Amino acid sequence: MFGLITQGDILNFFIQLKSYFHAGVNLPGALSSISASSSNKKLKVLIKDLSERILKGITLNEAITRTGLNKCISDWEIALIKVGEEAGNLEDMLSTIISLKEERLRNRRKMIGGLLYPAILLHAGAVILPIARIIKTGFWGYLGNVMLILGGVYGTIFLFWLIRKLSVSFDKGNLFEKMLFSFRINKFMTFSKFFQSMKVLFEAGIPVKDIFIFSSNTSGNKFFESRVKKHLSGLRDYNISITDFIKGVGLFPQDTIGFISAGEVSGSLEKIFAHLSKDFLEKGNHRLKILMTVLPIVVFLIVALVVAINVISGFSGTSNYLP
Repeated sequence: MFGLITQGDILNFFIQLKSYFHAGVNLPGALSSISASSSNKKLKVLIKDLSERILKGITLNEAITRTGLNKCISDWEIALIKVGEEAGNLEDMLSTIISLKEERLRNRRKMIGGLLYPAILLHAGAVILPIARIIKTGFWGYLGNVMLILGGVYGTIFLFWLIRKLSVSFDKGNLFEKMLFSFRINKFMTFSKFFQSMKVLFEAGIPVKDIFIFSSNTSGNKFFESRVKKHLSGLRDYNISITDFIKGVGLFPQDTIGFISAGEVSGSLEKIFAHLSKDFLEKGNHRLKILMTVLPIVVFLIVALVVAINVISGFSGTSNYLP
């Protein structure tokens, strides 16, 4: 849509690439076939460029970083591809990337689906609220009121989006992202993504320093990311235990630090990371479910109250014209 490359497009790219590898097709041939069959014109050009660079003798992970695809494929995904190429198990690494992207897209759709009912109620309210004003203002006055309400809603959403975008460039202290992080839903989802990436990268044998950098990049919150990287930049010894590093960041709950410490002692960090990711995701989804239950009720009560006020106001205004 509109020439954009979505994460769904990137997921399909990885799925197709893995299928061609499984069928025994070499990398340039696989990329050429994927480029030819792609319905996204922008992605088609980038994959074709990728294929041409590989034919010149560079690796897949290097080719991705030198094309526009590095804006769509994250650092941790490129790191996994590099590990897969060096270890000769690229197909396995692609399977890992696909599973992770599918899970994240599934969670994203679930969140959007949860917001659908409140959004319908909000639009219904915008149509119903000014209806009593028809008596005074006529149809065009009513329509103007509807547009005014919806304009206020969409204007607020746009302003929120704009502030978040501008905060990346101008808000060096990440105050806006810090405010978002203070909400438990955002905090739990941030922790879940972080530990999910930690598990995958740790299993792949990525250096610990890079694991922290890539995992914070995928967390989705700039404040959290900056805190992790700031703590990392202040370290003189990168052989510090993961428990001490997590504790030093100063954002994680005490029980989370305890789990990681137990994982290091028992040698089962991958299982601990998987457990923490799942646990924080469930907590985030639970709070989101509560919000999606309460929000429609609040919207409905506000709509009912304003409609009642408008109806009373409308009829009391017309009573002056009665003989």
